[in-house]
Amino acid sequence: MPRLYSVFLIFLGLLLPAFALAEPAIWDAHSKRVALAEYVDYWQEDSRVALQQVQAMPEQAWTAVGNESANFGYGNDVYWFRFQVSNVSGVERASFVEVGYPVLDHIEVYLPDSAEPIVMGDKQPFHDRPIHHRHFVVPMLLPVGETVSVYLRVETTSSMQVPLTLWDRDAFYEADHRRTMLEGIYYGVVFVMILYNLFVFLAVRERSFLYYVGYITAMPLFLASLHGVGFQYLWPEGTWWNDQSIIVFLNLTIVFGGAFSIRFISVTPETHPWLNRWTVALVIVSGLAAAAGLFIPYKHMILPTILIAAVGCTTMLVLSVVRWVKHDPAARYYTVAWVFMLSGGIVLALNKFTFLPRNLLTENATQPSTTPTVIWWAMTALRWSHAAFSATSPDRRIWLLAMAVRSLWCCCRIHRLKAPKRLPSEFVRRSRKRLSGCPERSCT
Repeated sequence: MPRLYSVFLIFLGLLLPAFALAEPAIWDAHSKRVALAEYVDYWQEDSRVALQQVQAMPEQAWTAVGNESANFGYGNDVYWFRFQVSNVSGVERASFVEVGYPVLDHIEVYLPDSAEPIVMGDKQPFHDRPIHHRHFVVPMLLPVGETVSVYLRVETTSSMQVPLTLWDRDAFYEADHRRTMLEGIYYGVVFVMILYNLFVFLAVRERSFLYYVGYITAMPLFLASLHGVGFQYLWPEGTWWNDQSIIVFLNLTIVFGGAFSIRFISVTPETHPWLNRWTVALVIVSGLAAAAGLFIPYKHMILPTILIAAVGCTTMLVLSVVRWVKHDPAARYYTVAWVFMLSGGIVLALNKFTFLPRNLLTENATQPSTTPTVIWWAMTALRWSHAAFSATSPDRRIWLLAMAVRSLWCCCRIHRLKAPKRLPSEFVRRSRKRLSGCPERSCT
């Protein structure tokens, strides 16, 4: 009996921290940033209630979030959150409250001594936010020597993730500057690779490069939609499109990734009939899902889209391994690159389904994993194209070089650079006359 009693006490001791209420956060003279997760309580709303009713609820109704940010996954539940801050710095402090998940639909922030809530969310126009930032940021004054309470009501069809951070205003802008610079490097690298591979496609007319351009265009657009960059810079008034773009671009990533894989590592009906049929079917389903994302609401499409993406990533990894076993030289490089890409995607998916905590690493795992992948695939594709070019006949090489000269000439004419008006076309026509069986195309 004493042993059973001891076990009960241990079990009760493990449960008590989950029901203990959060303590107030302390803001002192040296505070620059405070992660509020361990100071936040939450309550799941059963029916619509007013702030006064929430404030009057007994303490037992609230539950502490814990050491990790609130992350309840996908669902239709509405949650209230609250936290307290004590300013012991000796002076009144101007601060920011940041909700660092930009795809939440509807947020009501109730500040101290405020008659009306501040309403934000990706269903509201971007320029209606009090601070124009991709995350939800609210200015707040911390009176000296006082403890203030802040309440939030959150409703969303996306994953219920509410990471809260209290910032000193100057520290916030400094940190945001560094973060923006890193994101700018990522999108800049991707943009350069898009132009580079598009030019290679225009030069050699190899469809693998066109599919690859589609892939590395859709992937960063998906990330821009997910991280609020698209809403901030590309479609600040497009509240409907802001949600739907996640569906469309994620499915297009699978479409172009599958098409690129089939052609680049030669998963043809002759070499792998079943794998070819499966991948083609996956590309078709992803394309239909991307089209459906233009009509069907986000809340009905997000879970099927995540399933399609998971199956697509797994399929492409299997294709690369199979072709590697078959001694396809391109598959070795493809597999290494895809492992980088897949690792970032898996971490992000597990984070959205609450299997992994939400933090800087899990939320931004895709950027560091896709950047080397984009560069690696581009170099591999160029090497593969060079090998294919070297293996062609001399006449075929002349024709490919003619296409390259023609593409370069077109770029010069578009940008109004000095370029000859007739030489490239005449060069292309004379080159084609030397070829047997080469399709005649218009040079004008």
